[in-house]
Amino acid sequence: MIKITVQRSLGSHIPDELLRHTVEMGVLSYDPQEPRLRSIVVYLDELTFVVPPNHPLATEKQISIRQLGAEVFVAHIVSSPYREKVIETFRRHKTRCTWTWSCQTLQAITRFVSMGNGVALVPLISVENELARRELVSIQVRS
Repeated sequence: MIKITVQRSLGSHIPDELLRHTVEMGVLSYDPQEPRLRSIVVYLDELTFVVPPNHPLATEKQISIRQLGAEVFVAHIVSSPYREKVIETFRRHKTRCTWTWSCQTLQAITRFVSMGNGVALVPLISVENELARRELVSIQVRS
């Protein structure tokens, strides 16, 4: 018999846990760039910009990063490669990025946004149901 136990951990801790052999396998949303670990891509996703349906930008098909400088973002409380990529993109475009709300989970982020408390850049897979139910609207951001 094989017993599998799934435990939740901060993504930033998983590479160290693997190297210390306290876990056998980890699932991350990024490549940890650790030469002693082997990573395999099992799913590719993209970030999507989401707003509530009544947001002024909700009818736009595409917007620029500069337009996002006026928005209030809801973000994950823990730093991640996704978050760093977003910050760097805003910096490259010399656009301010205001993170007002920090949440523990992607579900909390999407809930805050759907309630009208800001906007977010989140993995598309995490909001597919909300988009289908029209609780959120996804807008393409051109860089």
